[in-house]
Amino acid sequence: SWQPLTSHKFSLGYGWHHQTQPLMLYFNEKEDANGVLQPVNRNLGFTQAHHLIGAYDWAIADNWRLKLEGYYQLYTNVPITTYSSTFSGINMGQELELLYLVDLVNEGFARNYGAEITVEKFFSNEYYGLLTASYMDSKYQGSDGVWRFTPYNRSFVLNFLAGKSFK
Repeated sequence: SWQPLTSHKFSLGYGWHHQTQPLMLYFNEKEDANGVLQPVNRNLGFTQAHHLIGAYDWAIADNWRLKLEGYYQLYTNVPITTYSSTFSGINMGQELELLYLVDLVNEGFARNYGAEITVEKFFSNEYYGLLTASYMDSKYQGSDGVWRFTPYNRSFVLNFLAGKSFK
């Protein structure tokens, strides 16, 4: 971060994160031509995520702040099927469908980007408040090569929170 004046601060951050797949995926088996069960997902590696975040923080007045923030996230090595499909590991939860997923490879991609603006009134004079508006776009690519919205894509979100202390 860099603070050229006491009321202004700029921040930039980068993170490179790795995550294993749900454990049950590694133990899935598929019957071969001879009727013998073979492990099929044992060689799955980590999904990787690159996160880049930039922010501007402005102390507008006593107990008031304005914050602008933008981010970009790129996911690589996401599990996808070896055959053409819409499946992507980026959308996985802990569902039972994981028991049936076979022939996965770490060749998928996903990306998120967005921006957020926050106006905050810190607690003073017995009240506080927070107003946040967010825009985001979240897409993934299955083995069919088509970019689609993830279930987490919400486009716009607006939040308001306020509170007052009474004696």
